[in-house]
Amino acid sequence: ESIKFLEHAKVDFIVFPCNTLNYFLPYMRKISKVPIISIIEETCKYVESLKISEVVLFASQTTVKEKLYEAHLEKVKVINPENQVRITTLIDNALKGNGNEKELLDAIDQEAKQKYVIFGCTDISVVGENIKRKNVIDSLKILSKVVVRLAK
Repeated sequence: ESIKFLEHAKVDFIVFPCNTLNYFLPYMRKISKVPIISIIEETCKYVESLKISEVVLFASQTTVKEKLYEAHLEKVKVINPENQVRITTLIDNALKGNGNEKELLDAIDQEAKQKYVIFGCTDISVVGENIKRKNVIDSLKILSKVVVRLAK
């Protein structure tokens, strides 16, 4: 229904700021007459451009289980955190309004060390919005830049 509503509104494209919803992307693209921009596809394009060999993924259980990032990264190995429960707890706390930047920084230090890390959940992006580390790849910021570019 939402896609039909947006088509009726004559939007130029559709974007949804949720990594996990990409699980339904093939179905949504099949029924949509309007292009749908994928946060995961756009993030993966950026990651591939970095010419790195591996990246740690901080994402929801579904995004990890369904290998939504791996489906779009041909040259980069996706490493799941050793403690996915910790990442899931960070996400759950963020959803409850109790996001903790210090806990997120600790998780980056322990799980990613010097490797690149993808914030593959927009709830993590919100908690980590002020983190300015070169090894952090924020899917929400990447999507935002793409949307601004396309809207011009």
